[in-house]
Amino acid sequence: AGAGHSDWHAIGRLGPGAIIGDLPYLGFSMVRAASARAVQRTEVIILPAELLRSMLRCYPGMAAGVEHRLREMGSFVQNRMPQRMEALLQTNVFAKCGQQFTSWIANNCERMIFVAGQVVKPRCDDPDLVPGTLYVVQHGYCVAETAEDGQFALFREGMAFGGRTLVGVSDAEGALVRCASPIALVLVIVQKRLREGILRSFGKMDGFPVNQEDRISTKRVFGRVFSSMVLFMSCPPEFLEDLARAGAVRSYMPGQTLAVAGHKDTRMVIVIGGIAMPEKLVGERDSHEDEDKGVSMFGELVMLGAQHKNHMTVRAMTFCNTMEVTTGAFLSVIAKHPAEEKRFEDYAVKALASGVGGEKQVRWPIFDERVPIQTLYMINLRAERPTYTANDPKLNEDAKGAAVLVLQGILGVCDTQGREIFELGPGECINEHLLLGFGPQGTAPEDEDRLVPKVDCELQLLTPKLWKDVVARYSSVLEGIKKNITKSLTERAARKLGVLPNSPEVLQFSKVWRLLSFDLAAGVCRFLETHLLLPGEELTSFGKFGDLMIIVLSGAAVVEQGPQMEIKAGTVIGEELLLGLSGVYPMTIRASSVMTVQVLKRRHFADTLPKFEEDLERLGPILKEARSTGGLSMVKKLKRIPALSQACWPFIEMLCHGAEDIYFPPESYIIEIGEPCRYGETPLYVMMAGKGAIENAAGVLQNVVGAGDLIGEGGALGLAPTRMSKVRATGKGLIHCVKIQ
Repeated sequence: AGAGHSDWHAIGRLGPGAIIGDLPYLGFSMVRAASARAVQRTEVIILPAELLRSMLRCYPGMAAGVEHRLREMGSFVQNRMPQRMEALLQTNVFAKCGQQFTSWIANNCERMIFVAGQVVKPRCDDPDLVPGTLYVVQHGYCVAETAEDGQFALFREGMAFGGRTLVGVSDAEGALVRCASPIALVLVIVQKRLREGILRSFGKMDGFPVNQEDRISTKRVFGRVFSSMVLFMSCPPEFLEDLARAGAVRSYMPGQTLAVAGHKDTRMVIVIGGIAMPEKLVGERDSHEDEDKGVSMFGELVMLGAQHKNHMTVRAMTFCNTMEVTTGAFLSVIAKHPAEEKRFEDYAVKALASGVGGEKQVRWPIFDERVPIQTLYMINLRAERPTYTANDPKLNEDAKGAAVLVLQGILGVCDTQGREIFELGPGECINEHLLLGFGPQGTAPEDEDRLVPKVDCELQLLTPKLWKDVVARYSSVLEGIKKNITKSLTERAARKLGVLPNSPEVLQFSKVWRLLSFDLAAGVCRFLETHLLLPGEELTSFGKFGDLMIIVLSGAAVVEQGPQMEIKAGTVIGEELLLGLSGVYPMTIRASSVMTVQVLKRRHFADTLPKFEEDLERLGPILKEARSTGGLSMVKKLKRIPALSQACWPFIEMLCHGAEDIYFPPESYIIEIGEPCRYGETPLYVMMAGKGAIENAAGVLQNVVGAGDLIGEGGALGLAPTRMSKVRATGKGLIHCVKIQ
């Protein structure tokens, strides 16, 4: 790996019988130094590491055949482990003893190698037992056992045990302790050396600050690893201890990369042993870098979620041991110490504001510049950022119930038939309606869409639960974000329909607006308003006053009262209210999913229309009708038609259930000769505004019809098999008819 990139080179070949990954497998906490790639069909046996370790704990004798190999590995690792002083400081035994005493003990103890099953501490009645000896595990783990209780205690790195010693009494007193890991490195401190150290440092045994009758603590002290770092200096010891326990100790061979610039990561790395050097451009310098000792800590902003890629390549110059804490581990510790969260949030936000690391952040489009940087940081810290390969089907299961932001790559959005509707690129999102509490399943047409990575993609998944936790702290920006979500949903819904929101093309979904000029539509479209409706919310209410024309951009609704019709994307409701032909809604419509609609108010239309004389003339007959009968319901209008005036009210109401307002431009045909006629299927038309000419097949005028006349009633009643004449719209204005099926 180099600065900013990684290269792959073949360094050898492996044949039958080769063993891959024996050091990491045997519990040395070492990252793999190389990748192994199959170049032809290969059969391998994969042995889970935990399986072997469990078997060794139960059957320690099985390691006898590989003891020589294990000791070789132990010798190799022993010379590259951190100093003995580091191991002793990790135990709680010497916490009160001071640096001088601990240092002397470190220089006068012995580091021994034990393999699985080998006895580390004999029983109290064993002649090989050296009374008062203290054991400190530096690598691996050991178990205490008795004939009566079996294995009853486990001692890991940083834990001490023994019998009755000068520093206390161990839980393993009287028990046999044996190595339970493939290999263990143990510091052995005999009583003679302990006594000498006490007398050297404290002058007499009575001055030693540890009571010999106390129990030896098995608590490990890793917090000092962090305490020397500026970021953690003011943190309480309890927090540092929990953070250290949540971290993982790793080892790197000389030349291995600890991090590669530009690669996705979640780790903060602290070098606790060895030297690691950054590879950066000339002139760059890191705040944790020492020219002689290399870098001591890096990746804290990655762990804190302020960055998501390494900004430099770090390579081990010597054998290195590290303490590594991932974002997930950090959050688990923060959950136990919530009072510490503000400290790290301020640190990360300050770094983001100053542009440290130079990483370009991809923002959610629903967050404008008014959203505080703290909100963005908390989302980036806690939201998942998975990566998917092209066509990965797992994405849809992972993203269910979450808003999705594309960070990298191209994401295809397909319908249920697999047809691609549109693409999403970096900085674009989908399903953000879930953040408004509209419910995670089945509440929007988008929930039925399939997300298909077209190339390798990195995404961010924001769940409603996480969103709720974040905005609870920054509620002042919630209203603005809701408006942005509505805007985002509207833009995507319009894109699905092949139009732009607040454009003349949106108005073209109306059959009336298709008959008017583009210039008028362009003058009015700026008044279009966007609304978002929850499932169950009323879009219109039967008999309620209204003056809106509603254009559905996405979602679906059901008609609960009034003439039945399908309400879906592209449906237009309320044209007659916009034109002034009616003042109340003829039906109750309720959203059955999340809906985005754009509405135009009558007053905006009425204020703009006089500026366009041709459109004003074209709408002349309809505006005249609006002035005379605009305040009447459809039932009352039909009752005023001479041919229907004697019909009873229930009959007229039944006609209205299948009635539809239809508009015809001049010179268009309302009825064509030869159209088949079937009783109950063929419609009749009631002229409401304008005039029409009845013509025969030769185009000879036979009659003129106007407002209040019926057209095509013979065909509607099945009195003729086909239409015998045609009706053509005449004049310069639009013709308004009520079509009754």
